[in-house]
Amino acid sequence: MNAVLLALLLSVAGPETSIAVGDLGDLALVPVRDGFVIAWSDGPRIYAEQLDANLQPANAPFSFPLVVPSSVSSLALASNGTSVLVTWHEVRGPNVEAQYAAILDSGARSIVAGPLFMLMSTQPAVAGVKDGKYRVVVASQAWTLDDHLAIESTDVLPDGSSAAFSPAGEMGVANRTTSVKCQSGGFGMPWQACNYDEAVTFTAPAGRSRFSFQWRTFLQNNQWLVKETDPLLRPPLIGPHGAGFVGAVVTADGAKVCEVRDGGRTWTTAMPLLAIAGNGNDVLAIWRESLGLRVMFLGNEPFTLSDDGDVPKIVPAGSNAFVVLFRRGSSIVARKVTVQAPRGRAVR
Repeated sequence: MNAVLLALLLSVAGPETSIAVGDLGDLALVPVRDGFVIAWSDGPRIYAEQLDANLQPANAPFSFPLVVPSSVSSLALASNGTSVLVTWHEVRGPNVEAQYAAILDSGARSIVAGPLFMLMSTQPAVAGVKDGKYRVVVASQAWTLDDHLAIESTDVLPDGSSAAFSPAGEMGVANRTTSVKCQSGGFGMPWQACNYDEAVTFTAPAGRSRFSFQWRTFLQNNQWLVKETDPLLRPPLIGPHGAGFVGAVVTADGAKVCEVRDGGRTWTTAMPLLAIAGNGNDVLAIWRESLGLRVMFLGNEPFTLSDDGDVPKIVPAGSNAFVVLFRRGSSIVARKVTVQAPRGRAVR
């Protein structure tokens, strides 16, 4: 009986939408009023479409060409309720990307302002809203823009940092630093030993959290006796978590997750997470394994979101709901996931 009850609690029956794409670069979604706006790049164009509360299309997609036709490597959306900001990276060549921004109307059917060239940058596109003004991260700076793309202020971020915005427009930052100390010696058998220390620090208005790692190398007579490598598999993850933030570092052994606040909760998982986000109480994590895309509210049982899929993103969509975006074959999928009270289980 308990096994049957658990299966019912984790059953799937929720709304989703699927959009065919020929050459997907990136995708993004943002809640707007009582629905959503989704955007994606397909080759040299960006498309935006309004969705209702059940993720069903409310009108036909609107599209506009890239400034320099190429492809998109990173895309982000934000909305102040009366318009929608879209910011993206156009690939210009190896390690060369230009970031642009445009303002769409609230139904994503026309461009109100832009496109505006911002800076050359490879930092992931991030956007948010604070006090009705747009905030955009570009080239280690956080710009505040009005709804005509006029720059009102800028804040400098640490080089190489990752950032996220809360629904209230506050910013959380993940910064990764590495230091190394090396020694060498020997005459007939020269050697070199290096010790590496790495720290990932998550910082937000509510406080900070930190994870530390060490590894080493030892080379003697041009032969590696010890050759440990950086334990971090990818850049640190940071995402919104209610009014605050949640962060994660991913290693070959799994992931360490924390609430970015003084005295916040921490979790350890055996899964190499791809995305995280929370609603202030529950934290949703997603990863890929042989069963497909797997999802779990931390502290609860995992379930399969899709038998196939990759490049997932998690967008908080209310007090107990999330929308997960991902690519499945030649389509992009947006699927809603909700927390089921009172046991904190998940249904979609």
